Amino acid sequence: MLRPVERLKTKVCLVGESQVGKTSLIRRYVQDDFDDRWIETLGAKVTKVALELPYEDITYEVTVALFDIMGKGGFRDIIQESHFDGASGALAVADLTRPETLTNLAPWIDAVLDTAGRVPIYLLLNKADLDPVLTQEDIDIFNSTYQLPTVRTSAKTGEHVLETIDALAGEIADEVRHRSGAANRIAKVGLHLLAILRDLPRVGTTRNELLGRYFPGMAYDDLEREVLALEQHGCLAIEWRGPSDFRVVITERGKEALTHG
Repeated sequence: MLRPVERLKTKVCLVGESQVGKTSLIRRYVQDDFDDRWIETLGAKVTKVALELPYEDITYEVTVALFDIMGKGGFRDIIQESHFDGASGALAVADLTRPETLTNLAPWIDAVLDTAGRVPIYLLLNKADLDPVLTQEDIDIFNSTYQLPTVRTSAKTGEHVLETIDALAGEIADEVRHRSGAANRIAKVGLHLLAILRDLPRVGTTRNELLGRYFPGMAYDDLEREVLALEQHGCLAIEWRGPSDFRVVITERGKEALTHG
């Protein structure tokens, strides 16, 4: 039996100071090639690659847009909103032979997190083919703030380049798969919950009534998550009157969901 195919488009930003090897990492990943001539990236360059990620029940065809961002702090402030918005992940790149490039990564990482949210970010310590100046202690101290997966890479030799970017793409696909599963669960349980809340008095309901009569065996924390998810989707409005007592009004969107559910 053929697995269904879902197509995804993702955006991954490469950030870090100039000459750490961001462009060379992309070239190695996409073309399996290396050029040691340094050409400064002006603005941002976008390279698209296609990946196929098979799971047991579905295959994701992923188009990854790799954004190679110019490594200047002033430029970071200018492009933060436009280039980091909508990013699904990032590769933060430092040069093992230049310790300051690791220290200077902090504002880049902060900019991604501030704009894109808690997306997966990998810390790439590039130029592993050269004698490192950065010590493991330097790396551990820096990463104690962010707790990022850390990989030593070499764009020149290809060490850990392909598998690392593939791993990030896989993590992004896993997150999409998780969200999709959660959405399906909300659709099933949420409609049942909406129907119950619609038929209850508008003054509200209590925890004991919901759990004991309508959802026996369901943990209250799970019930609360379902209610909050329905609120986030605009299907109902909630007025919490206490930790276990709330007033609910089904919105027009909620009524429409019940009609077409």
